[in-house]
Amino acid sequence: MDAICAVDGVDGGFIDPADLSASMGYIGQLQHPEALKVADDAIARIQKSGKAEGILTADEKLAKHYIDIGALFVAVGLDNNILMRGTKALVERFKDAAPVAASASASRHPTPAYNAHLNRRRSDSLRFENPPPHESPCHAAKQECD
Repeated sequence: MDAICAVDGVDGGFIDPADLSASMGYIGQLQHPEALKVADDAIARIQKSGKAEGILTADEKLAKHYIDIGALFVAVGLDNNILMRGTKALVERFKDAAPVAASASASRHPTPAYNAHLNRRRSDSLRFENPPPHESPCHAAKQECD
């Protein structure tokens, strides 16, 4: 970290806990005690260099800790986690909703051809044109990441 901060033109250092813990052999263990110690040390080294220090965490307690030790910028949310929380909340609000009764004028049932068309569309929407090139370390370790 000291060498990176010494480079002319580098204005700051950003710690990514997923990359840090994985590089230490703790794949998917973003809050491993050793990784947390190294993150704190890295922030202190960046501060000592006079550069801007930052870190990413979805954990509120850790975010407050990093703010308390003086991290200049703390990213406190991940887009996929925020999206997932919102989606789960929406599902919870509607999971027990009663189905809407069909009106008397809507007594027609879709034909088998129409159902086949819908199934093809659903199947097409689930197929990846270009599958992801690799899985994240968390998925490879079969662990949930923050």
